[in-house]
Parts: sequence; C-alpha cells; structure tokens
Amino acid sequence: MSNDSANYPTRPCWPGSPSVASPGRSPPNRHVLINAKTGLGTEPVSAEYLKRHLLHQGVYLERIRGDRVLHEALTVGADPLHLALVFNMSHTAASRYATIAQNLLDDQPGVRRDTVGEESGRS
Repeated sequence: MSNDSANYPTRPCWPGSPSVASPGRSPPNRHVLINAKTGLGTEPVSAEYLKRHLLHQGVYLERIRGDRVLHEALTVGADPLHLALVFNMSHTAASRYATIAQNLLDDQPGVRRDTVGEESGRS
C-alpha cells in the first residue's frame, strides 16, 4: 500500500482540532505539512504531494524552513542560542537569522526594546 497522500486536501493542525492528541487519541503529527490522511497519524506527506502542491506553485521547503526560523527569531527576540537549539542549526546560521530579526525589530516605528524580546512602550 502506497503512502501517496497527494489526493487529500490539506488542513491545519490547530489546538482543539481532531488531529491534536487528547485522551484516547494518538499523538499529533509533528510535521509542519500535513493533509487529511497524515494529520491523524505521524507520517509525513508523500513526495508526490509535495511536488504536486508546493513545487509546482514555486514553493520550496528551504523557504518554508527559513520563514519558520525567522518567525521564531522575531517572536523570541532574536536569541541565536534559542534558534540553534530549537532548529538544530549551526551557531553561524543562528546568528545570521538573529541579526536579520534584530534589524527588523529595530526598524519597527514606535517600539523600543530594552532587553531581548521585551517591549518597553510606544513613543
């Protein structure tokens, strides 16, 4: 039996949705990309699914990962150690993401940050 999940529609795995573990249910799927078939299990989507739904649209997994890392860096306040640990990346790559995030945070008008990740008020 093939694990071809290309014909199943995608749906997010949000807290409270049927794919989130609760008593008597299996644990949620740890993968970022899931569909109706894989969301209830622990398997990733198939290569055919990725090809059909992402690559033909010009979306690449490296870009999705980069966006996730940058979002995390913006959320936690550009901490390179946190990024290196969470995403299992080199300190050099984590520092680059942290620098980009810090530059974006510094460019926000009206928000001053005293310490990493803490807003001190609006001007």
